[in-house]
Amino acid sequence: MPPASRIDNIADGLIRPQHLNKLVNSRFFYDPFDVPPKFGDSLGNAAAAGTTGAINELITRANQYEYHILGAGQTIVVPVYDRVNGLGLDFAQDVVATEGHQLRFGPNIVTAGQERARGSYKIGTDKAFYGKIKIRTADASGLSPLCFGLFKAQAYQTALASYTDFAVFNVVVNGTLADIQLKTSVASVVTTVDTTQDWLDLESHTMELRVTQGGVVTFVLDGKYPIVTRSGFAFASAAVVQFGTFFLHGADGAELLFYQEAETGFLAIRGG
Repeated sequence: MPPASRIDNIADGLIRPQHLNKLVNSRFFYDPFDVPPKFGDSLGNAAAAGTTGAINELITRANQYEYHILGAGQTIVVPVYDRVNGLGLDFAQDVVATEGHQLRFGPNIVTAGQERARGSYKIGTDKAFYGKIKIRTADASGLSPLCFGLFKAQAYQTALASYTDFAVFNVVVNGTLADIQLKTSVASVVTTVDTTQDWLDLESHTMELRVTQGGVVTFVLDGKYPIVTRSGFAFASAAVVQFGTFFLHGADGAELLFYQEAETGFLAIRGG
C-alpha cells in the first residue's frame, strides 16, 4: 500500500495509529482459563505462598492476575486447573469457613502510578469500559460472600466493608442457595440492592459491569439487566479503579468454585 493510502486510511479510521493500538491492547483481554497457569510470589521471584495476607501472581496465556490470601491461610496455595472436565480453575482452595481470597485483574498498585497497573482504569480520563467474569460453584450455600466488580485503588483489606469505594455483585448465602445482590460504597457509605435473583448449586453465572467515562456504573447479569438493579451510582472523577473478586467460604463451604472466563476492555472496541 502506498504511503499516501496508509495516511488516508488512518484518517478514515481504517488503520489505528500505533500509539492507540498500544493503549487499547494493553487494556483488553479475554481469558477462558483453558490451560494450566503458572504461579509466583508478588514480585515473581519465588513460589506462591498460602500464609495469611500473602500476595501471589497467577499467570495465564491471556493475562497476569494477582490474588491475596484471606483468613487463617491456605494449605492449597494455588487454584487447581480442571484437566478432566475442562471447567476452568478451581479457586475453592481450603474449604474452611471464613477463609478465601481476592483476585485482581492486575497488580494492585496503591501509591503513585496506580493507573499503570494492568486492568486499571481512571474515571474521567479513560473512555467507557467493561469487565466481567464467569464463575461456577457446586455449593452456592457456601458463598459468604462471593463478590465481583470494581474497587477503587486501595491496599488489600480483609473485609469487604473496609474498602471505601466499590461497586460489586454481592452473592451471599441464604439457606440452601445464595442471593445475588448489588452493593456499592462511596466514602464507606454502603447501599445494597437485592436483585431478587438466586444462585443455585452447579450453576454458572456471568457478572459484568459497564462504566461510562464519567464513572456511571451499569450492572449486567448473564447478558441481561438484573430484575432489580442499582441505578445512579458513579465513581468520583479521577478515581483509579480495578476489577476483581472477593470471596470467603461460609459454614457449608463452596466446593468446586470454578473461575471459567474473565474479560475486560473498552466498550467501543467490544462493540457493546
